[in-house]
Amino acid sequence: MVGPREEKPAGLVLLGKDKFNNKDGDPDSSVEKKVKCGDEAERWCSITLSINFQPRDNERMKITSTGADGKTRDVYLKDAGGKEITVSGRGCKEHTVKVEIVETKQSTKKNIQSSAQVKLMNNLRCEAKDQTNKEGNLVDASGEPLPKPETIE
Repeated sequence: MVGPREEKPAGLVLLGKDKFNNKDGDPDSSVEKKVKCGDEAERWCSITLSINFQPRDNERMKITSTGADGKTRDVYLKDAGGKEITVSGRGCKEHTVKVEIVETKQSTKKNIQSSAQVKLMNNLRCEAKDQTNKEGNLVDASGEPLPKPETIE
């Protein structure tokens, strides 16, 4: 993953407010990664991310997942702190994941005040079922919890 600022260890991307230089984050900054998990079109490409999110000013962490079929799904991190999350896209040949901090209607400052560290874990998987939210850390745009994969038919 490559983002606006990188830090060691390699692969860790920083988003949002730069605490060290006390600079607001760029509202257009994000990190995006396109991966291939296999060749099967009818299976799901699952990616696990490690995210440490420190929200400020009513901002949220948004994760957009786009499968090889072109269908896009937006999900949001439920809570602050360090979490592992899994998202899946239909079709193992191509899966794009975008992570960004977004403002809400309740945000009072125009630039990003939150900060986050994002890392793609080395465990891409081509699976029979959608594994989005298997850890239980994701919600939809309205804040409602997403179902866990074992409850999805």
